[in-house]
Amino acid sequence: MFEYKTNIKNYNNYILENIIENKKYIFIISDKLRDLFNDMISPISKKILVFIDEKKEFDISFLDYIHDKEKNDKITYLPISKYIQNNDINVWETKMRQEMSIGRLVNKLFPDVFNQSEIEKFVNEFKSKISKFFSNFRLVEGEDIRKYYLLNNYESNNHGDINHSCMRSKDAQSYLDIYVNNSDKCKLLILMSDLYKDKIKGRAIVWFGTRKPVNKIYMDRIYTIKSSDDILYKDYAEKKGWIYKSNKIMGDSTYIENGKRIFESVSIQLKAIKYKEYPSLDTLSYYTPRSGRLASNIGNYIPGYTRYHLNSPHGNATKLDK
Repeated sequence: MFEYKTNIKNYNNYILENIIENKKYIFIISDKLRDLFNDMISPISKKILVFIDEKKEFDISFLDYIHDKEKNDKITYLPISKYIQNNDINVWETKMRQEMSIGRLVNKLFPDVFNQSEIEKFVNEFKSKISKFFSNFRLVEGEDIRKYYLLNNYESNNHGDINHSCMRSKDAQSYLDIYVNNSDKCKLLILMSDLYKDKIKGRAIVWFGTRKPVNKIYMDRIYTIKSSDDILYKDYAEKKGWIYKSNKIMGDSTYIENGKRIFESVSIQLKAIKYKEYPSLDTLSYYTPRSGRLASNIGNYIPGYTRYHLNSPHGNATKLDK
């Protein structure tokens, strides 16, 4: 499966050469759409996956679903003509993408193979899957943050970056007070499991009412079992009008706002409390207990206001000032 972020220029060149030679290009879908088809029971979804795995050529490609309850029977795609004209584009995010109903796609891929009843059942299952995505998200606060950080409450303990988080263990539970005690500013966006009651398959800290940028809601680093669920988080944040961390690099404060990458720091005002232990924070890792300032940058030194760096997996805080 192609991941466009890794080497889009070389891959685009390969696709373009194939188009010039054959007047068609390989039928490709996004990871999240593949996961959706894998979860469906309809034989049509299985046939689509076989079509993809056989690297069939077609006149549209780069298919993705629309994470929108109002368009839960639609997919988006990139026509071959648009690609030929602009082969250096980001194929997944370009505004040249077009919409098509999922039922029409089936008829286009497999003309006269499935009857109307079979297609209708497939479309209804597809719509049900799309509509369910947002309903699986919950925003929790206080002691529930502590609860869902604990690995015992994960859908799986073997996969994904959530299972490599240094804050997942029982020992780290006491480090999380700074999150738990600031319910007005700090919440946890959890993605509930489809398999097990009260277990999760993703989490992300969400900060409310940032100081910089002014009065925004900021979704911090996403941790998931399946990487394709990262996109669900981003879709959710965009629907809510939130800004969100653009990558998974510790200490990098770059964020996405209205589809644009912003290279600025982020800060928030918390209760002015000095804690005995602290979590390791991905982005807002500089804390001044006397003022309650938590930020992605160290900030200016003020006599008597000691600053700390919260980057230890063992609950420690590194003192930056004498």
